[in-house]
Amino acid sequence: MKKIILLTALCTSSLLASDNSDKVLSNAKKNIIATLWGVNENLQFQAIQTLRELKYQNPGFNAEEALPALINILEEHRNYSVRIMAALAIAEIGSASPALKAAADRDSNKTVRNICSGLSK
Repeated sequence: MKKIILLTALCTSSLLASDNSDKVLSNAKKNIIATLWGVNENLQFQAIQTLRELKYQNPGFNAEEALPALINILEEHRNYSVRIMAALAIAEIGSASPALKAAADRDSNKTVRNICSGLSK
């Protein structure tokens, strides 16, 4: 089921040319957020990448709804590479600098701390 959700999000870029691109983006965002709250770290990683790509390809794309899930991943995820991806997405979305500063001070992984420190400046 979750693979289908992510596949839907990944296919979004090819559907953006259609007349209902806003609806497609909205549905993709909902699916990505659901995947971010899931437990499969590979799908979470891919969902973060997809969210970042959607933001890059569509500068007006509002991804702030994903911030709570991304902050949760940054604070709680066991895999440091997923935490790094979450930090990058948070920085690109904008408005969650306190979460990056907290991770820069408290994360258990030095690389995550260094990246968050750089992103929060």
